[in-house]
Amino acid sequence: MPFLYGALSIAAGGEHSLALTNDGTVRNWGSNGAGELGNATSVNSNVPVQPTGLCPVLNEVNEITEETFLSIFPNPSIGIFSVTGTEEITSIEIYNVLGELISPLSLRRGVGGEVEINLSAQPKGIYFVKVQSGEKISTQKIVIY
Repeated sequence: MPFLYGALSIAAGGEHSLALTNDGTVRNWGSNGAGELGNATSVNSNVPVQPTGLCPVLNEVNEITEETFLSIFPNPSIGIFSVTGTEEITSIEIYNVLGELISPLSLRRGVGGEVEINLSAQPKGIYFVKVQSGEKISTQKIVIY
């Protein structure tokens, strides 16, 4: 029987849980009727399984050590949030956890270069905001509830 070793962080959904391990992998277990475990099945699992096909943008996200030039607020959000940067933002891309680019995207420039993004029509979940400013690129997570 597989066990979970080296968990750095654990989170829980309504009927499923997930863990980030010290080797950088994610493990999920619990209800999987709607694909919550991310392993391309709908079979429930009472032991940790590794999701497949995670978003390639995840490899660019390092929330602990990455110095960033941008801020996303409010986060978590109901779907409408703002992105501001210490430098002028030249492009923004939003990805879901499957690595799919979300399009079309409603962007609106606000005061001081602030960009308002409306993802309220998207399903609730985790998204990744990839922002470019000149030569700099930063990716941050946004939670939509």
